[in-house]
Amino acid sequence: MFFNNFSELMAMDGHGAYVWAVVLISLLVLSSQIIIPLGRSRRFFVQQRMRLRRESNQ
Repeated sequence: MFFNNFSELMAMDGHGAYVWAVVLISLLVLSSQIIIPLGRSRRFFVQQRMRLRRESNQ
């Protein structure tokens, strides 16, 4: 499927709003699958570093 210009690509014969909404939702879900675990692992290592500092000061 080829489009002659950008506006045809965005409209997609009247289905553009649905298609682009699904693309956006998919990208949000996939990016959250990367970002959330990275944040959790960073938080874990910060907590472990703080715990080790507390234990070494006692």
